[in-house]
Amino acid sequence: MTSMRVSRRILLRSSAAAAAWLVAAPAIIGRADAATMKMRCSSSLPNDPKYANGRVYYDNLVKTLKANGLGEQIDVTFFPDNQLGQEIDVINSVKLGVIDLMVSGSSISANLVPLVGTFDLGYLFTSYQQQTKAFDAGAAKPIEDALLKGAGIHIIGWAYNFGARSVLAKKPVKTPEDLAGLKIRTLPNPIITECLRLMGAA
Repeated sequence: MTSMRVSRRILLRSSAAAAAWLVAAPAIIGRADAATMKMRCSSSLPNDPKYANGRVYYDNLVKTLKANGLGEQIDVTFFPDNQLGQEIDVINSVKLGVIDLMVSGSSISANLVPLVGTFDLGYLFTSYQQQTKAFDAGAAKPIEDALLKGAGIHIIGWAYNFGARSVLAKKPVKTPEDLAGLKIRTLPNPIITECLRLMGAA
């Protein structure tokens, strides 16, 4: 097998073509090529290989690197449970290049580049199938470009959440009317907050 030196920029390109999960990495790559490139991947979720999407996506990343012959040249260490800090702090570290990769959602990224919050609009897609079709047709490209330009961060893959957002309350919430007067804690994202407010929550 022919060996090749791998830069972080090559990693971004090959991962983007082969992966199916969301992870962010610095756009400006300032470190030189090395025999083994060590990278850190952060997730706010627990280290559960079955139910925590951060760990599932990390496992897929490692498999993808091995499948592309990069497993021995790139060593990615996984840091679950906010070990490297809260998501809002980690994404700023990714922006600065202090942390290499993170598995996250659009809500956190929207704090850096508001346009990313487009994907947090309530009922934007009617189904996962429609969302897949839209992304395959390039719907995510303007968001990716905005995040790269505004924060210096590459999106190298998109994925689904492990389920629809739920409302945890002391009473059943089946319709928007059931939210009336409830105080709901949300992610620090004005689009999500406004969506719930328009449905009647506080």
